[in-house]
Amino acid sequence: MPYCKDLQGFSLIELLVALVIVVVLGTIGVLTFYQSTHSISLDNDLQLTIETLNKARQYAINSKGKTPWGVHFNQDSLVLFSGSTFIPSSPTNVTLNLSTYSTFSLISLSDEDDVIFNQLNGSASSYGYVVVSLKNNPSALKTIYIQPSGIINVTSPSPTPSA
Repeated sequence: MPYCKDLQGFSLIELLVALVIVVVLGTIGVLTFYQSTHSISLDNDLQLTIETLNKARQYAINSKGKTPWGVHFNQDSLVLFSGSTFIPSSPTNVTLNLSTYSTFSLISLSDEDDVIFNQLNGSASSYGYVVVSLKNNPSALKTIYIQPSGIINVTSPSPTPSA
């Protein structure tokens, strides 16, 4: 009489294959979520910067406070300020922090780290560009150009700065 075993359950190999598949799919899911979270943070910080620059320009055009308005850039934050010079201790300064994932990796402006918009016409007495990038992936970046006219443009990726 041939030996016939009633096979029920899973073999060790089947369990290991299933476990490997679950781990691979889980890893792909976590990495995708991680990358999309950082990408969203970069886009949000880009929008925050553009909105702050536009707000400073509008305040200057409307002569709010009868003074020019500007934006000061730090590595991980930007400051909306009134006046023709940034004064760090001014109580009217509004500091806005970037997300923990983003940074201003390059600030190339004609006046140190400040963009100042002139009253009435909104032209920029200091201009240039600012690069917003991810801290853990510097190649993921957006460049904000501030023209002398005060117009703001965005490009991606940034041109390589000349040395």
